[in-house]
Amino acid sequence: HDPPSLRQRLLELLFETHSLPSVFFLRDATAACYAVGRTTATVVDVGYHATTVSPVFEGFVERKGVLRNNACGGRGLEERVLRAMDGAVREQ
Repeated sequence: HDPPSLRQRLLELLFETHSLPSVFFLRDATAACYAVGRTTATVVDVGYHATTVSPVFEGFVERKGVLRNNACGGRGLEERVLRAMDGAVREQ
């Protein structure tokens, strides 16, 4: 989530430098819902560093319900798989 000052600066650049007629910012969980034609859903985002679960209701992320687990991202899974494979190779 970008701070408002960063979004403001980005908007200034887009409008003034690139002459865009309009811009729309939305949260990635909301975009995921719209991508599958829904406005209400529970979105599970497994990123490289963390996994985030976001409840989206009628197009808005319910902030109080967002859960983030920094121990369970793609990086952690990758490390576990590599350790398991290394152990299997050493046993042979």
